[in-house]
Amino acid sequence: MPQPYLNDTWLYNSSVYFCNSSWTSPTGCLTVRGGLYDPEDSSTSQKASDVNAAGGDPSDTARTLDLHIWESEWVNDEFSVGNATIDKFALGMPGFPIFDTYDTQSQFGLGINSTLLNALKRMDAITSRAYSWWWGVQGATTQTDGQIVFGGYDSGRIQGTNYTRPMSTPTYPDCNSGMMVTISDLVLTFPNSTKYSLLSPNQMTACILPDYPLILTMPSDTPYTRFEAATQTQSFGPVGGNGLAFQGVGYYPDNVYQGSLTISIGDSIDFEFPNELLVVPPTNVEQDGAIKANETVREIMLGPTSAALGNKPAILGRHFFQAAYLMVDYETDSFTLWNANTTSTTSRLVALNNCTSNETRSHTGGASSETSAAPSDASSALSGAGEGRVGEPALSSGAIAGIAVGTTCAVFAIAAAVVVFCFRRRAKANKSAGEFSSSTALAQYPLGGFPGTITKHEAMSGQLSELNAYNKPSELASDWKARHELDAPNWRSPRHPAQRSPAELGSP
Repeated sequence: MPQPYLNDTWLYNSSVYFCNSSWTSPTGCLTVRGGLYDPEDSSTSQKASDVNAAGGDPSDTARTLDLHIWESEWVNDEFSVGNATIDKFALGMPGFPIFDTYDTQSQFGLGINSTLLNALKRMDAITSRAYSWWWGVQGATTQTDGQIVFGGYDSGRIQGTNYTRPMSTPTYPDCNSGMMVTISDLVLTFPNSTKYSLLSPNQMTACILPDYPLILTMPSDTPYTRFEAATQTQSFGPVGGNGLAFQGVGYYPDNVYQGSLTISIGDSIDFEFPNELLVVPPTNVEQDGAIKANETVREIMLGPTSAALGNKPAILGRHFFQAAYLMVDYETDSFTLWNANTTSTTSRLVALNNCTSNETRSHTGGASSETSAAPSDASSALSGAGEGRVGEPALSSGAIAGIAVGTTCAVFAIAAAVVVFCFRRRAKANKSAGEFSSSTALAQYPLGGFPGTITKHEAMSGQLSELNAYNKPSELASDWKARHELDAPNWRSPRHPAQRSPAELGSP
C-alpha cells in the first residue's frame, strides 16, 4: 500500500511471528499480510544495524508520533522496479503490526522525502519525484486492476477537469498526508432519481489518505444522522473482518440504502459512487487465502466518526480512489485529482519534467497549484528503458511470498522515465468461486492476538447479537424498522428533525 506520510519502504519479516496460531495454514496469513519478506532467502541481502546505517530516512522511526515504527530491523537489498534495479536499497522490517486497525499490508513510503522516489530519480529512472495512484474498481461484481505510477501519471486513466491544490504541512493526527480538500456537498441519488443533500448549506474539510479503508469518514452528529434519516435505514453496528475493508457500517439487505452517492470537492469536480461501490457484501480472508463474501449482510463504505473527535477532518480513503485518480508532485508541492476513467483499456503514460536539485524537502504550504507535464503516447512510452541498472528481480522467488489482500503483484514497467506498478484484482467476476465466493455463514477466523498486541479485528458473523454500548439507547421514531435493540453510538440516533420524510425522497 502507498503511505503518504512514511518515507521508507516497509516489509513484514517472515522471521518475526506475525501469524496468529489460529491460522492452521500460512496461506491465509500471507494473504492478510501481503506476503512476508525473508532476508535469509535473498543472496543480496545485507543486514544493517539501524535505519541510519541502512541509509533509510530516520523520520519514520523518530518515536515522536504514535504512527512511528519505533521497533524495527533493517537490511540493504537489491530492489527491482520494472527494468530498474536499485542497489543496496534500505528496507525496514517492523517489529510489530504497524497499522492493523486499518491496513495489514507492507508499505511503500511515498512521503515528501521518500527513499524510493529519491533513489529512482538519482538513477534517472524518473525525472520528477512524483507518483499517481488508482485503487481500481472493487465492486461486488465488477473488479478492475489498480495502478501506481512513479514519476508521472497515466492519462489513459483520467477524464474531465482536474482539481489541483498545494500541499499543506502534514500534521498529526489531523492530516498526516498534507493533502487537504473541501467537500462542498454529499448528495444521495435515490432509485427514483430524487436527490438529497447531506451537507447543504454547510461544507467540511477532508484529508486524503490513500491507504485508509472506506470511501469517506464523516462526523456522526450531522451527515450520518441525516443519511440514516433520509434513507430510513438502521445499522446494526460496525462490520469487522480481515478482508478488503475495515470499519464499514453494517446493514441487513432488506434495510439498506439502494441509491448512489456523489462527493463534490470544491466548486469544480464531482465523484459519483454507484450503489455497487457504496454498498458491498463484507469480505473475510479464509484459511486457504481465498477472500469470501458474506451475503447475509451489507457493508456501507462510509465511516461515522465520534463527536468526541471535535473538528478533526473527514478522511477520503483508498476506496474513494475507485472513482478518483490522484497524482502527487513533490517538485511543486502539489497534488491533483481527476475522475478516473474506469473503463479505459489504453495506457498513455505522462512523465513529469519538473527539475530540481534539492532532494530533501520540507512543506511550505505555498506551492503553485499548476503542474507541468510532458505527454507521450503509450507506444513510445513503453519502448523506453530508462537509465537505471537493468536486470532480473534480485529478490529470489522465495524471498517474498504470498498475495496481497485483493491484489497480486502483476507487473512493474519502466516507461519514458515513468515507473508503472499495476496490481491485479484476485476477485475477478469470472474467477472460480474458490477465489471469491459468497457464503451465508463465515467461519470464525480471528486475526488478532499477535504476541504483545491487542486484537484488532474480529471475524464477521451474520447472526444477530447485542452490541457493546457506547451511549444510552435512544427512542426510535415509529417508522424506523428496528431489527433488534441496540445500545447505539451517536451516529445511530433517530431521524434528524429538520429533514423531510424519507418517503418523499423515493427511499425503497
